[in-house]
Amino acid sequence: MKQPYKLFFIFIFSFLLVTCLIYLQNTPLFIDVSTKHSLKPSQQLINEFEKNSTPVKFTFFCSDSLLKDLELAPIINWLNLISNKITTIQINPIKFPAKADHYDITSDGIIVIEANDKRFDIDIIDLVLTHADFSLQTLQNTILQRLLNLTASPAKQILLIHTSPTSLLENTEALGLASLYLLLAENNIVLNEVNLNSLTNLTQPMDAIILYKLDENANEHINQLQKLINFSPASILISHPKHAKTSNLILDENLFNSEIIHDSQFHLIHSKNQLIVDYKTRLNRDLIMVLPYSAFISFDETSDITAIANSSNDSYVTFDDNKIPGPFTIIASLNQYQRLLINNHLLITNYWLSQANNAEAIEDILFSLIQSFPLVSNSFDQDATIILTYNLLFKQIFLLIILPIILILFLDISTHIKRRLKK
Repeated sequence: MKQPYKLFFIFIFSFLLVTCLIYLQNTPLFIDVSTKHSLKPSQQLINEFEKNSTPVKFTFFCSDSLLKDLELAPIINWLNLISNKITTIQINPIKFPAKADHYDITSDGIIVIEANDKRFDIDIIDLVLTHADFSLQTLQNTILQRLLNLTASPAKQILLIHTSPTSLLENTEALGLASLYLLLAENNIVLNEVNLNSLTNLTQPMDAIILYKLDENANEHINQLQKLINFSPASILISHPKHAKTSNLILDENLFNSEIIHDSQFHLIHSKNQLIVDYKTRLNRDLIMVLPYSAFISFDETSDITAIANSSNDSYVTFDDNKIPGPFTIIASLNQYQRLLINNHLLITNYWLSQANNAEAIEDILFSLIQSFPLVSNSFDQDATIILTYNLLFKQIFLLIILPIILILFLDISTHIKRRLKK
């Protein structure tokens, strides 16, 4: 090959390589060469979205440095593999503040999910701070939880049964439940209500039933209520401490108690019965709940009941002028059924739902009852998984194969030039 052609070939080839490298810096394409295929969605998840025609848009407002530091780039590939109805885009909010402002994004690390004319934001930094064991699976499961709600067709249906003569879901006062209705609506969950006296045979199947603060007027409907919760896919019994007897009649078991829990340490300034309680979500996120005027749920340790939220070791109840030390269970799950017990009627009211992390805790409680999806297992460990990006693969080929060839050609050319100069 003549010398000018060699130089021209090397120049063009080098230019194309540099161009490809620059392009691949902004194009996260992945090859999962692990034996477990950790980046591949489960077939069950893929099937779930095959029957769903809802388009979903993910906008990652993340800087390149954040994606690199938290190793989040594989999440984009994982989402694209779930369904062709899912589109993803990354926008650097620091480089493109106008686009971030259009979405009202003011910080780095926000994922915006848009589907069915609804939007939900996931704060990655908040997830990192509230999960002691944060991993890619934490983010995957958080995304899945929201994604399946927003794209559910038809929307999940929950029925609230109460004894109030007026609507609770339309009541915007402190003790109304309008905020709960809006909270579920944002997650594409329809919350209906009915007065117990107007309850007839349900013609529309419900995904869950909530029995809310039923008083003595419900005693004549016990058989009907028992059949209702036994045949319902999921149920929540929220009891008023004063009406513990009615709640126990519905369960046909003495679990609810009327004694109010106090705490000498973990309480709000206003009162020792406004408890501060730790709550851990199904996705292992640490939350803080404020539970005022709570009574306790009593059960044998050998029973098939799991405590969900407990008061602290400094809590106590007074019974016949005697202090009985805690901790006490306030929220519990009956494992044999999809059934949850809450001995606090104020938790879901407008005022208290806005306190601390109460809204997030209620979301988690409801999601755990009405959702059934495979949680992504923690398989992104360094010993079991090898994840290659096309970017990395191209760099390795360039450094180990192509670059040495170019160097040899340059050395060959320089040798020819030196020989000519000597002549």
